[in-house]
Amino acid sequence: MPVLEQVRLYIPKLHCGACVKQVEKVLATLLSDDQWCINLPQRELCIAVTHKQVPLISILQKLNAAGYTAYPIEQQNLEYKKVKQQAMKRIFVAGIGMMQVTMYAVAVYLMGEFDQAEQVWRHFFHLFSLLLTTLVVFYSGQPFLISAYQVLKNGSVNMDVPVALAIVMAYSYSVWATLSQQGQVYFDSVVMFIFLLSLGRYLELQARHKTGKATEALQALLPNEVTKLNADGSHQTLALTALEVGNQLLVQPGHSIPADGIIRQGKTSINEALLTGEALPQDKQVGDELIAGSVNGQGCVVLEVTRVGADTALSHIKRLLLLAQWDKPRFVQLADQLAVYFVVGVLGFAVLVGCCWFFIDPQKMLPIVVATLIVTCPCALSLATPATLTAAMGGLAQRGVLVTKGDALERLHKVKHFMLDKTGTLTCGYFSLVNTRIFAALDATVCLKIAAAMEQHSKHPLSYAFQGINVSGYVVTELETVPAVGLKAQVNGQTYWLGQANALGLQTGQMEQAQGLIYQPGATWLVLANTQQWLAAFEVKDQTRADSQAFIEALIERGLSAEIISGDTQQAVTRLAEQLSIERCQGEMSPTEKWRYLKNMKSDQQAIAMVGDGVNDGPVLAQANLGIAMGQGTALAKASADMIVTGNCLMPIVQAWDAAQKTRRLIKQNLLWALVYNITLLPLAALGWVPPWLAALGMSTSSLLVVLNATRAYQF
Repeated sequence: MPVLEQVRLYIPKLHCGACVKQVEKVLATLLSDDQWCINLPQRELCIAVTHKQVPLISILQKLNAAGYTAYPIEQQNLEYKKVKQQAMKRIFVAGIGMMQVTMYAVAVYLMGEFDQAEQVWRHFFHLFSLLLTTLVVFYSGQPFLISAYQVLKNGSVNMDVPVALAIVMAYSYSVWATLSQQGQVYFDSVVMFIFLLSLGRYLELQARHKTGKATEALQALLPNEVTKLNADGSHQTLALTALEVGNQLLVQPGHSIPADGIIRQGKTSINEALLTGEALPQDKQVGDELIAGSVNGQGCVVLEVTRVGADTALSHIKRLLLLAQWDKPRFVQLADQLAVYFVVGVLGFAVLVGCCWFFIDPQKMLPIVVATLIVTCPCALSLATPATLTAAMGGLAQRGVLVTKGDALERLHKVKHFMLDKTGTLTCGYFSLVNTRIFAALDATVCLKIAAAMEQHSKHPLSYAFQGINVSGYVVTELETVPAVGLKAQVNGQTYWLGQANALGLQTGQMEQAQGLIYQPGATWLVLANTQQWLAAFEVKDQTRADSQAFIEALIERGLSAEIISGDTQQAVTRLAEQLSIERCQGEMSPTEKWRYLKNMKSDQQAIAMVGDGVNDGPVLAQANLGIAMGQGTALAKASADMIVTGNCLMPIVQAWDAAQKTRRLIKQNLLWALVYNITLLPLAALGWVPPWLAALGMSTSSLLVVLNATRAYQF
């Protein structure tokens, strides 16, 4: 089966839902529905095809013919700068033209008011206005005219159609009135409309560009070049794209980590804030893993590359972020579907208004129809939801929460109850050493180093408790894993056992010592023994996350409830629930029991979020109204989740809930504003109370306010 190639394209002329519909119409003739997705706020198109199936050049040619030229996403910033410069030039020309034409219009008005000039001077000012307005229409107004022409040529409409129609109607009538010296001219309204609309589009372009900073920030984390250490000790500068797994890199203080890898020499502190949301630098030493995109602190380290390119954790984060931005919630899909019909309705209503005024007062028909076309253009309405969602997702990504489904924030807004896994969710998911007991004359440090040397070669979760201990001088040979007992090995020529107390008691015949160990619920004792006696016992625990208590308290403050469902022993689960003041808890649950329990809870019409990290949490994460996976969890858990917490803290989940509430409020505000604007000005324009220039100012201001209000979703 051929591998699909994913290509991201930037389309500067994507302005509204109707534009999206037109692009989708083009793509539908070439690809299946699941092979593309569009992100309107960022004006991005993602397609997944094989070259043999549909050559990329064919797709680009079709889009270009439809009026939507696409560029590689790498050129987005370059194209943005070009578009920005062109927009500024058009605004400048329209502004100069507006001032001059308005000055002539005032002069003509004063002539008519005081009747002190001959008709030839009036005609002279009209001709100069015609010259300037023609320049403004065909230069500054060019984007609107070309966009409308392209979509009409392809049998569709977008938001630029009523705008272009208003410009052409007012301009054409004014040209006829000037040349025939009959009727009213509207050159001042035309140039003012183009100036205000161009200015609004420019400000909107800047505001939209801001919402894409989260993805850009992730891309900017990686350096362009790296320093490779050769086998002979020499240094070599390589391009990032030339890196291979197994390369040894020298990473200087203050530099970014170029690829996922393991420290082989040196120690340092690493800032992973943009990747995990963890503000404090993390201490790292030999054997610790580093994530591409994190920033090296004060130490110089040698890094052995384990993953490069698309396989790194950073690339995975970027894919998830883009996936969420491309995924369309239900109400956004509905808005896109209605956009075309809305524009057609606008055009039909304008025709009806024109017919009515033709019989009432033909001289007022043109400016009223123009104003009606302008005020009913639903640009703000089409931007209200996608702009807000994109801004919220970008803000959450900066705080360590990846939204992987487009409608996740909508569903999180409704959540009132959280179900929490225990191990790896409320607890850290790894064991740490909390207590040591000595049974022989050996020093505690020696016993600890012997145990650490043995566990260094183990993949068991309990081995994590002994990481970071210096075991130089302790040589391990003949290591073997004894089922149901633990580890057996030769350390510096002597035989040692390391395993759980009860199992090792049976193995060595020393059950009395095993029974004499102090047992605490939730803790595990590992015993180190030689062939003659027990030497030491180490108590290891899965520590509760540092912010678990604060997380539960924050949920309660917001009127939310929580309970624990876990496969761990009921005793351990109850103890943790009491520690965190959680009233309800269920232990010793299989994955099927978890799934069935949550399904029954959902039947009570209660919106539930499940937070987990393990393989056994995959089904229940998918079953919940909203699934949230911890960043260090399994691939299955992440694949089943709607959100992923990339760091080691739970509080970002609370921030995500707060963000969902704020996003919902902002979407309502934007929709309400857009609807009130259209509904209020529509009858006023139809009655002739709104001149075209004021309609243009209102439409531009409305769209700009919606986008600016949407950017508030960054902060919560």
